[in-house]
Amino acid sequence: MTNSCYLRYFTLSCLISLIVLSVVFYVMDCGGGRLRTETFKLTKRGVSNETTSSPYRENIPRPVIIFNVLPKSGSRTLNTLVGKLGKNIKMANTMNDINESQEEKHNIINAAIRSNKTSFVYSHCHFKWMDPFGPEVGVPKPIYISVVRDPIERLASHYYFVRYGDGNTNRTNASLQFRKQMQSRHFSKESFDTCVLKRKRGCRNPGALMTHFSGETRRSVEQAIKNIDTRYMVVGIMEDYSSFLRILELRLPQVFEGISDIFKKERKGIVSATKTKNKRSVSKKVRKILRKEMEEDYKVYYAIKSRFKRSKLDLGIS
Repeated sequence: MTNSCYLRYFTLSCLISLIVLSVVFYVMDCGGGRLRTETFKLTKRGVSNETTSSPYRENIPRPVIIFNVLPKSGSRTLNTLVGKLGKNIKMANTMNDINESQEEKHNIINAAIRSNKTSFVYSHCHFKWMDPFGPEVGVPKPIYISVVRDPIERLASHYYFVRYGDGNTNRTNASLQFRKQMQSRHFSKESFDTCVLKRKRGCRNPGALMTHFSGETRRSVEQAIKNIDTRYMVVGIMEDYSSFLRILELRLPQVFEGISDIFKKERKGIVSATKTKNKRSVSKKVRKILRKEMEEDYKVYYAIKSRFKRSKLDLGIS
């Protein structure tokens, strides 16, 4: 056989192999194998996945929403608003008992996912992809949402919160348990600024935001942003709460429709109830110190702000 024949034979073999591989991957993607990504794509009509096998759509039946968020980021505001919607939504949270283990908290989340009911789960747990059904066809995946706050402002608010509480202090069994536990620790009543300048650990928590979104895998800025981009339908910004609520309405109207109106009517009462007592402003000197220490958190925070801005533009939210 001549060299030209060998070349034609080799080219034909490669072409046939390429066609066979394409068919195999198509079958796996559309059939039993269901190879898929979880990368969200925002459209004018809502959220869809970049593959046709996505369970994430605005008309998804009985969605299970997992709202996992760091404390003092406006989380109780959303939990309160969802409770006021008056819809048939199963409410659950992992903070009823502060002595619950991580495993017990994850069991609560898994139970909601398995319930086959429209559910809203409020949690302070770090991100963990909860998918008890695995690749089972036709079973909706949980929908993750969150909201973040400027890292230094959140840290300062939490510092004063564990010392003084807020307007909801002592109103529920969970808040009573929490206040009793905090008081037993006999925290210093010095200001946040003083604590930072004395270089005490009680007012420092670098990497908190990054760790929260990194989950149980590699803890890094890159992993946190990857999880946000591929696992979260929306991560809102506390400083623009109204837009966060509007995005939720547009993406999942069967759950959140009407939530913006409730917030407009009851904003003052809801926000004042969860506002930290005795919180003082953070000085420029302390901000400069903490910005260096919390560089990784701010990288994640600004990535979230950029994503949030794009979502607003795509949905026509001014």
